Amino acid sequence: MRLSNAATRSKPISLDAICGTYHWFYEIPAECFDYPSPVDYDRKGEPPGHLTLSIPAGSPPTPENLSGDVNHFGKLGTFTGLAPIRIESTGEEILNVWSIKSMQWEIDYGDNTEEGNELIVLDAKDDDGHPFIMFRYGPATLHGGFDVYLEILAKRLKEGSTSMVPLTDTEKSRWGIGISRSEIAQRAQEKDSGEEGEEDEAEEDGEVDDPPAKPVMATKRKVCDAEEDDSAPRKKTARN
Repeated sequence: MRLSNAATRSKPISLDAICGTYHWFYEIPAECFDYPSPVDYDRKGEPPGHLTLSIPAGSPPTPENLSGDVNHFGKLGTFTGLAPIRIESTGEEILNVWSIKSMQWEIDYGDNTEEGNELIVLDAKDDDGHPFIMFRYGPATLHGGFDVYLEILAKRLKEGSTSMVPLTDTEKSRWGIGISRSEIAQRAQEKDSGEEGEEDEAEEDGEVDDPPAKPVMATKRKVCDAEEDDSAPRKKTARN
C-alpha cells in the first residue's frame, strides 16, 4: 500500500529553507521487491539512514550550490548540485523535483549508481512546518534490464538535535500511517470534494488556482514483470 499525501510540493520553495539534516522514516521499494514499511531503527547492524543538505555561506540558494551527504542504510555518499527534471513530451520543468548532478559513493556497494538519484520536496509538512523530503535512490537494475528506484521519506531534525525523533501521532495521521484503506479513501474523496468546491468558488470570482500537485511515486521507473502478476513472490528490497 502506498502512503497517502505523498505528492510534490505545489508551490516554489527557496532551497535554503530545506537545508538541514533529515532522517529516514519510511521506505517505499518498487512493488516487485517488497512492501512499503517504516524504517526500523532498532534493527541491529543497520545504521540509521539520513540526508544532510547545505549551501555554502554567502552563496545564493540555487540548485547548483546545494550539496549534501547521504547515509543510505550504511552506504555513504556525497553530492553537489541539482538539476531540474522535465516532462519529456513538453519540456516543462517539474516543480520541486531534482536529479542529483554529481553523486559520489565511497565504494561500489553493488546496487548504487552515480546517476538516477533524486531529491523531492513533498507537500506534506511536519509539526514544525518543515516539508518532508523524499530521497529517490537508484536505479538498481533487475533481471530483464528494468530500472527500479527505492524511495525514502525523510523528516527534518529539530535544530541542534542529533538523534531521530519518531513521527508524532498527528504526523502519522497526516501520512495515513496506521489508518485503514477505507479511511484513506474517504479522506481522499473529502479532499477532492473540497478542492472542487474551492475551484468552483474561484471560477465565480474570475480566478482559478493552480491544480493540486500530483503524486510522484514511481514515475521514474519501468514496471517490473512481477508487478503484473499478483501471485509473484515478493523479494527483499535492494538495500539489503
